[in-house]
Amino acid sequence: MSHDINIKDCRKAVNQAKYMPTAARKANALKLLKQLTEAVANLKEVKPKAKAKPKAKPLSKKAIAEAKVKPSKKVTKKALAKLTKAELLAMLSA
Repeated sequence: MSHDINIKDCRKAVNQAKYMPTAARKANALKLLKQLTEAVANLKEVKPKAKAKPKAKPLSKKAIAEAKVKPSKKVTKKALAKLTKAELLAMLSA
């Protein structure tokens, strides 16, 4: 069995046997298909990798400015103006 099985060659042989059938073309297609199935059966299996978690996109200055923050009963408008960007982001994410 050859280690360099070419799928394109196998496909070409199958198409030739299908649309212009001769005994030689059918035999060639069967031979290549058997080699291909053996090659696939002999492939080494590996464990699937864990999917990466999507990363949170950082907010731009414009997005922070456009975010509508409704002050709660505990926070007054004056106190809201004094909050830092980190505190605003914490409030938005909560």
